[in-house]
Amino acid sequence: MNYAAVVAEMNPLHYGHLQILQEARQRADGVVVLLSGAFTQRGMPVVTDKFTRAKDILQNGGDLVLTHPVQTAIAHGEMFSYGAVSALAHVPGIRSICCGTEWGDTRTFEAIRLYTKTKDFRDRLKSSLNDGASYATAYRMALEEKNTAWRHLFQGNALLAFGYYRAIADQNLPISLIPIPRKEDGAFPTMHASEIRRIFGTDPARATKYCAATPPQFDEAALFSGLYLLYRAHFGADFDFSPYDGYEAGIEHRIVRLLRTETNAFRFLERASTRRYSKWRIARLLLSAYLDISKKETQTSVQNSRSLQVLGFNERGREILSFAKNGECRLLTNFKQLHDGDPDESLQLVWESKATDLWSVLTKAQMGEDYLRHPVITTYKK
Repeated sequence: MNYAAVVAEMNPLHYGHLQILQEARQRADGVVVLLSGAFTQRGMPVVTDKFTRAKDILQNGGDLVLTHPVQTAIAHGEMFSYGAVSALAHVPGIRSICCGTEWGDTRTFEAIRLYTKTKDFRDRLKSSLNDGASYATAYRMALEEKNTAWRHLFQGNALLAFGYYRAIADQNLPISLIPIPRKEDGAFPTMHASEIRRIFGTDPARATKYCAATPPQFDEAALFSGLYLLYRAHFGADFDFSPYDGYEAGIEHRIVRLLRTETNAFRFLERASTRRYSKWRIARLLLSAYLDISKKETQTSVQNSRSLQVLGFNERGREILSFAKNGECRLLTNFKQLHDGDPDESLQLVWESKATDLWSVLTKAQMGEDYLRHPVITTYKK
């Protein structure tokens, strides 16, 4: 079998996502989408529940939708990519990962990957870090000093595409990366998902025009403001942030001080961020700490994501599920099945349930959705 995979948040689904799904479908016998569940890689709550997004995907080119394990779905870029690729590598038949990108091809990505393993790169990176730059900034500067054209790696989705390529190449996996250049032919209104979410709070009708399926169910700003209230109540002066992704010694004092004094969630992110700590790094740190997903748990997930939650499928997706029974992964169509397998693997999905319950609290929905809801089943569309 020849299945193509797409890693996405689709928060919400827009016309750029449709292009990727359609091109993936043309290249393979079936399309598997690994979808972030309750929270994004920036550490923010999603604006539409994962089952609704799964339905939208199935109605627009996907065949099987799986949940991206939350441990890596909310991790920094490199760990996000490694986690996604490692999870998909356990699904039999996946031969390619398709992703949208504004720049780059596999030859360029390979040149960059090899350079990042050199002493010259490490020395340049260390020099910028010693000057107080954040890791992301130091990384970019080290590449730009080697080749000015490589600065384009840091626009849009190009860095994610490189991350997938690097994860595939470093693990020597029999999977190809297929970068899909962004196309803007005027046939559909286009807008980045982040911009759709931003304007939804003030102009829902305009935001909806740019959605290819279900528009946002909730305002991202309101959801994060609710989450920020929980953070303020939870994190005290004696809280130990050190086990969690994004922590470096000293940042906890700044975070706790601002949690006690700043009442606005987004002003908090702006004030807490520094040259070295981006606001999204801080958002990820707080979410990981609140869910108690340590760096160790994240690394374990990368190495052991063999049990994945099924969010939805069609007839072709059912065939993929049947084929996958011969592989080393468990694709769970009933969340209660997680208690039937290896305890260590089952533990990996407990974090997913915790994240879903937290999102349910923020959206004033019933908890236990992973156990109560069944996968979305749709009719296959050619």
